[in-house]
Order: sequence, then structure tokens, then C-alpha cells
Amino acid sequence: MAPGEATVTVCLVLSFKHLNFKPVVYHGVHLDKTVKEFILFLRKDITLRPGLPSPFQRYKYDTMKIIHQAHKSKVSKPLSSTEQFLEK
Repeated sequence: MAPGEATVTVCLVLSFKHLNFKPVVYHGVHLDKTVKEFILFLRKDITLRPGLPSPFQRYKYDTMKIIHQAHKSKVSKPLSSTEQFLEK
């Protein structure tokens, strides 16, 4: 990977209650991209991404959780700390 690029895992969540989620990994994401640019890229890519089940491709996401691994540390569970969402 070139300097100024990162690997980002985006967790697409259809249901917190049923733990219906799909992690999608993006390699070589340029770090000079703004969040708005990245979200626009994701929305376009998700609808066209091969191998992604159609419910995930068609869903209109309003929230995003990005999983990161800082300094090669252990990655936490993708849906940890979701108790606050389950209470609603």
C-alpha cells in the first residue's frame, strides 16, 4: 500500500436487533478524501459491488460504522457496544 492510503472496513448494518450485518473491506483508500467524498463513493460502490447480497445493495443506509485497527492492535467485534441501539 502506498503512503497516504489505508485499509478501511465498513460494516453495513441492516438490523442491530437480528445482528444482520456485512463487513466490506476497502483497500487503498486515499487519506486526503473527505468524509463526504468517502460516503458518496460508498453509496455508489455498494449498489454495484459484486458478491454483496441484494438486500445490502438496495438498502438506503442512514448510519455508518467504520471499523479501524489502530497501530496493529486487536480489532474489536464489529457490533460491540450496540446495547444503546437495541433499547430503542
